Amino acid sequence: MLSVAYDRNFEENFSLFKTTDSNGDYVVFTINADYKNYEYKEDYSWCLSILVDIESSEGYPTSEEAELLD
Repeated sequence: MLSVAYDRNFEENFSLFKTTDSNGDYVVFTINADYKNYEYKEDYSWCLSILVDIESSEGYPTSEEAELLD
């Protein structure tokens, strides 16, 4: 069996964006622009991270937050 190792690392060139949603709340996101030309992106087509800042100190959303997240 032939095993080939690929260097799947690529440069990181992040841009930060800030906008508002339809309620006027701030939305902040980053995009790695170098991913556009990444040779192996078909292997990672599912790659998406979403982070939601919640107020509860227990790590679970409040009832109001849960309603918005559903």
